[in-house]
Amino acid sequence: MEITKSNGHSTILRKSPQSDVREAEPNAYAMVNAMRSMGYDPYRAIMDIIDNSIDANADDIRILVDHQDDSSTRNQSRAAPKFNLNSRIIIVDNGNGMDKNTLLQATRFGSETSHDTRTDLGKFGMGLKTATLSFGRKFTVLTRQTNQDLLKAIHDLDEIKRTNKFIVDYTAPKEGDVSYFNKAIGSKTASGTIIIVEGLDKIGRQDAKGFAETLRGKTKLGRVYRYFLNSGKKITVNRTK
Repeated sequence: MEITKSNGHSTILRKSPQSDVREAEPNAYAMVNAMRSMGYDPYRAIMDIIDNSIDANADDIRILVDHQDDSSTRNQSRAAPKFNLNSRIIIVDNGNGMDKNTLLQATRFGSETSHDTRTDLGKFGMGLKTATLSFGRKFTVLTRQTNQDLLKAIHDLDEIKRTNKFIVDYTAPKEGDVSYFNKAIGSKTASGTIIIVEGLDKIGRQDAKGFAETLRGKTKLGRVYRYFLNSGKKITVNRTK
């Protein structure tokens, strides 16, 4: 068996006069862009992230719709704030958090993380990546298990475009990351996970306040998670139940 590179796009796995078997490496940026166009509704995408929080035993999930005024709307004081590329959606939970291997699996396409198919809501290894990238170009994960170090991962579509590879930056958290996480979770040692989605290019210039109200409403979170909420657990959007 011969193993060589061919044109930088495939690896010969087995070659003989009768066969030429190669590993066909995907075009990473084209593949991710195709996945972003699968018709994911941004509300459903956020609910997929909430599913992960519930699977991690969270009972307090907070969503912040942070529209971040830009220069085109800053002087329009009476206009409803619109989403733009500076806007962010942040999901904070007090679940179990992740260790290094779980974070690695959660941020790679087609993860190998095991799930209880009887109870877990996110089962197929695509949820976090597909959900977040369906409405934003970049997402950051900050996560910690009880009494453990904070971990960080950055998934940036612009870096995937630049390298044309499925890359994730598992950078060491900075002091500001630790302070932000501790303040959001309310403890220096407790577990939890924060997902920060930026570059909201797939939501469009919607009314951010209206988006938050619809997400919170009876036809979205109020209906899908009514049993979770009726059990005394909390999901808030911009600090409102």
